Amino acid sequence: MATYRLVWFQHLHKAAGTYIIRRAMANGEQFYHKHENGNPCDENGVIPLWELKPNELSSFVDECEQKGVTFVATEWGSPDYSTLAKDPRVSLLTCLRDPLNRLISNYNYDHYWMWTTATNYSEYIAEETKLFEGMDAVLEKFDNNKKAWGIVTNKSSWLTIPLLKSLSLDKRAKCIVCGDTTEYAKPHPAPIIHACKQMHCDPSSTIFIGDAERDIKAGVEAGTKTAVALYGYIDKNDKPENWGADKMIRTPHEIHEILEELSI
Repeated sequence: MATYRLVWFQHLHKAAGTYIIRRAMANGEQFYHKHENGNPCDENGVIPLWELKPNELSSFVDECEQKGVTFVATEWGSPDYSTLAKDPRVSLLTCLRDPLNRLISNYNYDHYWMWTTATNYSEYIAEETKLFEGMDAVLEKFDNNKKAWGIVTNKSSWLTIPLLKSLSLDKRAKCIVCGDTTEYAKPHPAPIIHACKQMHCDPSSTIFIGDAERDIKAGVEAGTKTAVALYGYIDKNDKPENWGADKMIRTPHEIHEILEELSI
């Protein structure tokens, strides 16, 4: 008897995922008895597999094996891949696309269907972007107290500058260092050292706040104090307590308190 194998495909939008699904169909893969572009469905629509607990996810794989399903796609969320990766029956698959081409493709697609009012890429990337709750008040207090602040990001300048302009932050920030400003990007310390030079400040009297391990590593090597923004984009599998930061910040409102504690 052949060993059971289930291909689990993470469908990323605008990355040729539908082509993969069509090829799977043509190759004779068995899909869930009711599905939408490979996504298993029940009477309520697409089954939210990304909401299943580990034991529920394993039970779903058991169900697929019993029914002879060999191909499953998830398009609207990411399931617990740590559970799937440990299951010898499951083969994980996805496909990626160049980020720039994907952005252009997404814009053209949304513009065609009139899902966006943006008339160019600069407007498009800023449509759904906003500051974290409470951050505007933090920056306003910085400005009122003449406390210099800047932005260091790994995003390219052609994406960063238009976005900051749309948020009216480009003139307020004392420096803006992008992924292509210096020879190296974070976790290399060069971008932060460059930012400190632009603001005429000593790294030792500066704090660098980020939500990724590369941010903290870059800050430490540049000689600044560091803090993890726990309210940022931190994956559930990340362990920020092991990154070596000086402080943990749960909300933007705590930033001023942290600065006082560190005498910055």
